[in-house]
Amino acid sequence: MERERGWKSPGRSVIRCHQSNQGATLVDYGSLTWRSINAIRFLSVDGVQKAKSGHPGTPMALAPLSYLLWTKYLRYNPKNPDWPGRDRFVLSCGHASMLLYSLL
Repeated sequence: MERERGWKSPGRSVIRCHQSNQGATLVDYGSLTWRSINAIRFLSVDGVQKAKSGHPGTPMALAPLSYLLWTKYLRYNPKNPDWPGRDRFVLSCGHASMLLYSLL
């Protein structure tokens, strides 16, 4: 399979973690990753509130997973949305569609 020129390649690491003295892993919640995830969450919540329809819990819960998929695994090219080789993200629960709108 041939890849489209200009498709967005995955980032190197998505979540930055640090080792504490006790050996436990601590997540850096001030990182760009977590700020992006929280932006997705609150865009979704604001959209649900503005529409007075939908469910804010599912988009809030799926924000880290969807961020990881879009930044690390999915192949897409915003300049060529009709590219046949692009990956597709299908969100089957309609009440959580605000998550998809927040990602776009």
